[in-house]
Amino acid sequence: MLDLTGKNALVTGIANNRSIAWGIAQQLSKAGANLGVTYLPDEKGRMEKKVRDLTEPLNPSLFLPCNVQNDDQVKATFDAV
Repeated sequence: MLDLTGKNALVTGIANNRSIAWGIAQQLSKAGANLGVTYLPDEKGRMEKKVRDLTEPLNPSLFLPCNVQNDDQVKATFDAV
């Protein structure tokens, strides 16, 4: 198993428990990486809640909105990272 203890990883694209990004986040966490997670924001906040609830057991150190079509959100994400 890969040891990523002390390393940081940013995971984007988690939509639900069938997302490839979700599987990647789980494996990175298992390998000891410190996770940052982004979600695609929507007007009602449903995606934020869904992704937050799903990733809560992984204890991400960053949890940020990031629509890649929004330059301000992309910049804010990378400023936070």
